[in-house]
Amino acid sequence: MTGPTSYNGSTSIVWGPMVYYENPLYGTANALQLLTVSGITYTATNATLYIYGEDSEGNISVLYGPSTINFPTAQTWTNFDLSAQNIQITTPYFWVAFGDMTTCSYYALDQTYDYTPYAYIMLQGTPFYYFTGLTGEWCIDAYVQTGSSMGIFAPVVTAALNANSNPTLTWDAISGAVSYDVYGANDPYATYPANWVLLADNITATTYEYTGTDAKKFFKVVASTNLTGGKGKKIPQGSFKAEKVSFDVLGTIPARNLVK
Repeated sequence: MTGPTSYNGSTSIVWGPMVYYENPLYGTANALQLLTVSGITYTATNATLYIYGEDSEGNISVLYGPSTINFPTAQTWTNFDLSAQNIQITTPYFWVAFGDMTTCSYYALDQTYDYTPYAYIMLQGTPFYYFTGLTGEWCIDAYVQTGSSMGIFAPVVTAALNANSNPTLTWDAISGAVSYDVYGANDPYATYPANWVLLADNITATTYEYTGTDAKKFFKVVASTNLTGGKGKKIPQGSFKAEKVSFDVLGTIPARNLVK
C-alpha cells in the first residue's frame, strides 16, 4: 500500500477501520509472527487495537487486545510495536482493527487499491460491520516475520478402545507445545481444516477419549503454543456481524502533508 489518497469517516458515530490479511505461511509448519502495525488518522486521537484470527470456516479468535493506543500526530504514520507480545498467527486470515477512535472521526483511505469488496469498520465497539460507499482500502500496515513452529501435527498418534469401549487417543508430546486440539472426520482424505470438525481444544494432556457413536471416525491431533489452543480465545456467538451501515455524515477530505 502506497499511502492515503483521502480521509473518510463520520462525525456522529464511534467507529474504527478494520483490514484483513491472508497468512502466507498458513499450511506450513510455521506460524506468522506479527511484529508491528501502523496507521494514520486525520487528527491526533486515542483508539483501541484488536488483532483477530479467522479460520477457513469464518470462526474468529482474539489474538491480541483490546489495548488502548494513541495516534499522537495528525496525518502522520504511527507505528505500534507488538514484538514483545509474541503474536503467533496460525489461521489462514487475520484482522487488524483500530476501534473506538475517541476524538477523530476520519481515517486514511487508499483508493489506489481495492483488494476486498467492502471497507470494513468496527461500529460502537462491535467489529465486522461494513459500508459500501467507499472504494479502496484503509491504510493499516502489518509487518510480519516467520514465527514459531506451531499448529503442527503430533508425530505419533495411537488409538485403542478403553474399558468403556470408547476410542482413546494418545500421542507423543511436542516440544514447546502447551495445548492440543483434536479434529475428527468420517473421511481421512477430507480437506483439512474445512471438512474436519473440532472435537476438543485446549487439551493440556496427551490423551483424548472419544465418546461419539459414529460407526467410524478418523482423527487429527494438532499441537499449539497458544495457552487457549490453536483457535485462541473464542468470541461469544453473535458478537461479529456483517451488516450494511449508513453513515449519518460521510465525508472525504483530500490527503495532504503526509509523512511516513
